[in-house]
Amino acid sequence: MFDFIAVLVALTLAALVVVGMALGVHWGRQRPYGLLPYVIYPVLLVYALYTLLSGRDLSGGEALAVLQVSKHPLVTWLGRLTSLFILFACAERVLYRSLRWGRQAPLVPALVLAFAVFFLTNTVSPALLGRYVYLSHEFLYVIALGCAAVLVTEEAELQLALRAARNACLGFAALSLACLALKPGLVMASYHAGYIPGFHWRFVGLANHSNNMGSLLVFFMVCLWCQPFARRALNRAAWALAWTGLLLTQSKTSWSAALLSAAALAYFGHRAVLLQRWRDFRQPYLPLALLFGLMGGATVLCLAFMFGDPGARLARFLGSQQGAELLSLTGRDQIWQIAVQEWQKNPLFGYGLSIWDDAFRKSIAMPHAMHAHNQFYQSLSSAGLVGVAGLLCYLAVLLWFIARTVQRSHGLALALFILLAIKAVSEVPLAMKGMGPDLLTQVLLLMTLSVYSRRPAALAAPAP
Repeated sequence: MFDFIAVLVALTLAALVVVGMALGVHWGRQRPYGLLPYVIYPVLLVYALYTLLSGRDLSGGEALAVLQVSKHPLVTWLGRLTSLFILFACAERVLYRSLRWGRQAPLVPALVLAFAVFFLTNTVSPALLGRYVYLSHEFLYVIALGCAAVLVTEEAELQLALRAARNACLGFAALSLACLALKPGLVMASYHAGYIPGFHWRFVGLANHSNNMGSLLVFFMVCLWCQPFARRALNRAAWALAWTGLLLTQSKTSWSAALLSAAALAYFGHRAVLLQRWRDFRQPYLPLALLFGLMGGATVLCLAFMFGDPGARLARFLGSQQGAELLSLTGRDQIWQIAVQEWQKNPLFGYGLSIWDDAFRKSIAMPHAMHAHNQFYQSLSSAGLVGVAGLLCYLAVLLWFIARTVQRSHGLALALFILLAIKAVSEVPLAMKGMGPDLLTQVLLLMTLSVYSRRPAALAAPAP
């Protein structure tokens, strides 16, 4: 009886695979851009519902609330459906490219190889060869999204993905701010080390941390900059919502990413106009504005050193709670020491992907250390020297392609990389073992590099 059931299940799964492939081929013939750009909708929906139905309370702080979150059964089933949708969307793109091999723009081999090496060294290698073996079905979604992203060669598909990301992030941010009025304890955490005078709260939104909410809002701003809404009123409201949420997160990392990303988009998006204004000596407004800005900043610094007693102020700041957190990088130095200790026990392949799970955090008496709080130390502790080598190789290839595509993408490739790079200092945005908003940012970056790395002639040529 058991053998009969096993055979029946196997035949059913095989039939579903065949039907799915047929549907994918049919969809590809009808719609050349597929379903990949729409993946962000169900991902952010599950991400939002996970928090909405968790019943968390942030009044005691963010770290304590993370340990209290429970997963609703509805979220579990929606997550499974989302996983199936992701696999179908990615498989459809792979089939579509395979059937049209030679009739579309060629792939970018170096980009494909770099992503494959990074996945193998930071996911497969530690999962199988680390001190503790760890396997998960979520690895499939990561490799599927990465492979589908580097197969994107049409600029129209990239623009469609940008619009979908813009709309999904707008809904997520609006729902988060709506909860601020309806249920503030769900989205606002007590915080006494902020930079807004008299405001001892931190906007977490429907994300699991204020830094993640901040990076999601910056990602939203990048998409909104590149694909603004047609209606001017809606566009202004979206910008106001994004800046309000970002300010309330009090995330210094996200603030820095927003400013640098905006600078990259502004410069490479309006480079010709800026250079023309800079060289126009008949109307030297831009050079004069920059010169007066530098002079004003230098004047303020001189007055501060002459009359502000900076030594005493610095001593008082270092003696305060904020100063202590700055010197210890908010306690991250201890986490990094533990990461190095675990790496030393298996230098080549590291601890494995199960590091920083519940059992490990309990063993080191640090229940709030969800990860290494740094991408380098995360790769070092979980994947060893092999993982670090793969990380450095991947970053080097990304930077090389960004240098090639930054002008044609009008700064989009650089802005997305800045968002990931700045967050990598204190978080792990390049984690390759499960779904999340950071993975979507990485996927959009790969799509951007894949589209704009081709020759300008091939980029402008329509698909036959």
